[in-house]
Amino acid sequence: AEASADPASGAYHQPTASSIGPTQPRLVIPGNPERVVSLTRPVTVIGRGADADLRLPDTGVSRAHAELRLTEGGVRLVDLDSTNGTVVNGRRVRESDLADGDRLDIGATSLTFRSAGEQ
Repeated sequence: AEASADPASGAYHQPTASSIGPTQPRLVIPGNPERVVSLTRPVTVIGRGADADLRLPDTGVSRAHAELRLTEGGVRLVDLDSTNGTVVNGRRVRESDLADGDRLDIGATSLTFRSAGEQ
């Protein structure tokens, strides 16, 4: 199950949390309904630009804001020289290896990282 966006409308088509196995690292984006984005690609770009893999329609988010890289040990977040920076657990970072439950603040959007194997 993979998240996809309709670039014309900016609408998201998200799988439900129950359709994603517990083995994939993922981001949980609060809301009603909550969105769950599985991290299945080697690199996932977060931004507000049309080319971003995960689009956040937020003026505080750069077009290509940050990327999540799958590594042997888990997932590494890398800020892509964004204007407003990327914050993990309240600390502005350029790069950070993510741990289960880490909170990412990108623009006005807060996301929670869930590591592979965690529910």
